[in-house]
Amino acid sequence: MAKWADYCISAVTYDRGHSLIVKASVCEDKGDALGGASEWTRAELIATLDIGRTFVTIWMGKDGMYKKGEEVGIVSHDGVMYIRTDENNIAADHLGNMVEG
Repeated sequence: MAKWADYCISAVTYDRGHSLIVKASVCEDKGDALGGASEWTRAELIATLDIGRTFVTIWMGKDGMYKKGEEVGIVSHDGVMYIRTDENNIAADHLGNMVEG
């Protein structure tokens, strides 16, 4: 497996309004393997993205292997940073079709 990013996000939990991430399951991309998953807060994700670390979403294929999803970034809307897999300037976090859990 080629290294996809510094970190991979395999699951996410949103708030009740489904507009902000509460927590995410993150593992380090070690190039030839993924590190163990740990729970990160929205603030931790933003701080790490803000210093230039890279993230992608991942999903489990039918073959039991993780597949690369979308690149994750941050956008600013009215001075607030949001975590997104697209560049839409919308006041909400969005990780595409990421598994919630």
